Amino acid sequence: MYSKERPYLKHVKSLSVGWRHLRLLADFMQVSTAPLRWKQFSSNGKWSKRGTCSREERATRTNVTRLEYLSSGTIVRSNYTSPTELRDALQEQNMTRNAGQNKFKVFVLEDLSREVIELLGTHYDIEPSFFREHILDYTWHNMRNRWMNPRRLNIIAIRQRWLQIRFPRARYFDNQNSFLEAVREAEAFNVLRRLEDDETRGLCDHKDEMVGLINTRAAFWLGSSDSHPEETVGGLSNES
Repeated sequence: MYSKERPYLKHVKSLSVGWRHLRLLADFMQVSTAPLRWKQFSSNGKWSKRGTCSREERATRTNVTRLEYLSSGTIVRSNYTSPTELRDALQEQNMTRNAGQNKFKVFVLEDLSREVIELLGTHYDIEPSFFREHILDYTWHNMRNRWMNPRRLNIIAIRQRWLQIRFPRARYFDNQNSFLEAVREAEAFNVLRRLEDDETRGLCDHKDEMVGLINTRAAFWLGSSDSHPEETVGGLSNES
């Protein structure tokens, strides 16, 4: 397997003993999708083959782009579509660092998967809360929900090396079929993203026209110059 020992998952599990909200991330990595959707894909407690996405495909899903900004002004783009490609790129990066050429690197991620979290989390020592905050699209939680994230103290918030932007996106659909197709596309993500009908109809709208709303989260993580003195590393994770 790409990261057989999975040290990052073990780290998250150990932290979740005292920080209950991190259990959601540990479950996500093990189930290979948002744990709240387990019933949609399970049968008698085991992963079902229903749908087009298998558990292995979800666990190894990789859609990562690396942008290297060189001191010459050139931007070099590299795309990785498998955990093996991403792992090899990270290993090669360690061996070929050149502060005279590279100003900084940005990794852009679409969706999350167990192997992507494992590889990037271990390599860059990323805070588990960065990934955990991206799994669900809820704005508010019931205090009794086990995935409820406790509010951070200001002293912790100002020291964290990441931030998240939450915003709704509106999409127009000219008929019900195109809306349902978009719903299925949203359900194909590992993270939980729900497309919902806003249920508003104008006087001039066609009877089949509709607008769908989806809550989107974009997060940015800035690497520590102490752990990577020869480069500045940025991470952007975004779902649409």
